[in-house]
Amino acid sequence: MKSIFKRSAAILLAALILLAAVPGFAAQNESCSWMKKIRGGTPITAINIPGTHDSATQYVNFSAISKTQELSVYQQLCAGVRFLDIRLEKTEDGFIAVHSAADCREGKSVFSEKLTAAAIIADCRKFLKENPSETILFKLKEDDGDAGKAFYSAFYDLYIRNSRSLWYIKNAIPTLGQVRGKIVLLRQTSIDETRFSNNTSGIDFSHCPYIGGRDRNDFRRGEITKLSGKKYASVYVQDTYKLEGSRKLEEVRSFLGKKLNPSEFNICFTSCTGMLVLPETNARIINKALLEDGFEKGRYYGIIAADFITEELSAAIYESNFA
Repeated sequence: MKSIFKRSAAILLAALILLAAVPGFAAQNESCSWMKKIRGGTPITAINIPGTHDSATQYVNFSAISKTQELSVYQQLCAGVRFLDIRLEKTEDGFIAVHSAADCREGKSVFSEKLTAAAIIADCRKFLKENPSETILFKLKEDDGDAGKAFYSAFYDLYIRNSRSLWYIKNAIPTLGQVRGKIVLLRQTSIDETRFSNNTSGIDFSHCPYIGGRDRNDFRRGEITKLSGKKYASVYVQDTYKLEGSRKLEEVRSFLGKKLNPSEFNICFTSCTGMLVLPETNARIINKALLEDGFEKGRYYGIIAADFITEELSAAIYESNFA
């Protein structure tokens, strides 16, 4: 009996050693719960956060130009991503994920079902249930259609009203301790102010600056306000995306090299596209360079939202929180 027990224990130990030797195995566990090492009193703006641009585009129509991620939303979260750029279109039945006019889908085939907001939120819920020390910043934007104020009203009714415990929807910047296990709503839409208050409207990203273009060093600041119009914070953005990889890399390095204010939202989008260069090609250039540059431990960078993020890049970003 003892020999059987010893043999079983040896097999188990050998299996654990083999798994630990698999690249990314140990990091995967840490990537799922890296926020647990951050003090609860830290404002969410003061944390270096890996994020993704057009987060729901793993499978999307016109994939050559519209696809910006290789991982699903759930896989991104497991890889350490905590900022999601969610772009939706309101339909008669609910909301679907889009990248401009291109519909996101659940699989590779053009006949696959369209990816719904409900599916994305279910992935977020599943991840947070598995990792209650974490939070997810959820930037909500209408990227196709013209629903206007009806967009947020419908989204709230379908996905928030009966799941209030899952969401942080106050129009105020919380500490991490206040939002562990929750989705923090960054609302980049207009709202019906006769229906919603500062307690139900999310953090106001409706003035988040749109940049685009090809201007160099064109970083812009937008106000974050209460519904009264009183400013209480800012969002500072680098998102000049109509550049090819090497030129965009200069903008990314310039932004990350600045002395940023940790009481504000600072978002560096590394994404870009050019007339003849596809997003994936540019992402290879930029992601490789950022890994080679490295991130200084203890230095503040804010949110870095990448195309085709990898677990390696994500880990390099969040590990910079730990001096």
